[in-house]
Amino acid sequence: MKKALAPSRTRSTTSARRRAAVLGGSALLLPVLLAACGGEEETAAASEDCGSTEKVTIMMGTSDMDISYAPYASLADELGYFAEECLDVTVTTTGGSTTTPQAVMGGVADIAIQTPDSLIAAAETDRLPIKIFYNLLPRSSYEIVTAPGSSIKSDADLDGKVVGFPQVSDSNVGYLSTRMKEAGVDPASVKQVSTGYGATSAESLKKGEIDAFVGWPGLWASFENAGYEIDVLPAPAWQNDFYGIGLGATDEYIAENPDVIEGVSRAVARSTVFLKENPDAAVELFWEEYPQRAPLPGDDEDEAFEQTRKVLQATIDTMRLEDFELDNTWGAQSEELWAGQVAYNLAAGLISQELDPTQFFTDEFNEAANDFDRAEVVDQAKEGA
Repeated sequence: MKKALAPSRTRSTTSARRRAAVLGGSALLLPVLLAACGGEEETAAASEDCGSTEKVTIMMGTSDMDISYAPYASLADELGYFAEECLDVTVTTTGGSTTTPQAVMGGVADIAIQTPDSLIAAAETDRLPIKIFYNLLPRSSYEIVTAPGSSIKSDADLDGKVVGFPQVSDSNVGYLSTRMKEAGVDPASVKQVSTGYGATSAESLKKGEIDAFVGWPGLWASFENAGYEIDVLPAPAWQNDFYGIGLGATDEYIAENPDVIEGVSRAVARSTVFLKENPDAAVELFWEEYPQRAPLPGDDEDEAFEQTRKVLQATIDTMRLEDFELDNTWGAQSEELWAGQVAYNLAAGLISQELDPTQFFTDEFNEAANDFDRAEVVDQAKEGA
């Protein structure tokens, strides 16, 4: 059962944020080509307590930094949790998940959102020197949508159709292929089209330029907020048995910076507990950090809040926060589920051989990531910041 929106909430719409919002604009579906956040006040305070801080760049695999990505790192920054770990974190965005491996291997980013499937597919020929150290989504996040009134009612009906993707990648193509194979349909019959992350994809679906679209619940909420209607094809039951995305870094970076990996993991875990307890406050914090996404003066703030909250709820549902208790081991991974992920990629045709699942992840930071006082975070969440 989803939590109802709070009947009242503390406003944090300062004049400074308003001035920034006027300059930045507020369209919910405009792409943010390169977004960055870093709590300067928290970092300065941490510098005094820590003696020094370690600079860390975390890259999001998206071109549109909307609130659906906030739980993956920026919320921890907004709450000051990174600063408390003596970390000076910058959160950036890129074109999509296909570019994040190159970013971390090239030193453009230290840590990046990473899909398991892209690592597995690459290992067919030459393993990427990257491991996922913190699992963000304990569920495959992809879904397939169609326009209302479409003749596509099941996966079998995708045969010979045009299917759009925000960006064609191993993970989303593998997802589509698996569902089609299970329905007895040849995935090769589908024409694949990259239509982007924003309203262009919803418009393509509405106009009939594509017959279906593969994305995730956060996108659906954004589409609906923009006035588009969509139908979601029923998701297979096996989705809860697969990881969606996680935080990854190179083997070398993990080995040389275990304190950073531990600190990032714990900060994100703490922010997850905060989000579980007070998602409304996460909206206000996001608007403060990204004023270009906040309502402009004269806009209906209640409507803007509800729309933004709807997008955030889609991520909360995919994170399955309501399925877990506060004492859950956040970010945990297991060899068993990773073995299933490898088998899934084999069945999807992304690889042609069995691969050792342990080469793709490390769970050595699970205990440290969850070594914090849940009650303290809950109290902070009740206070709203």
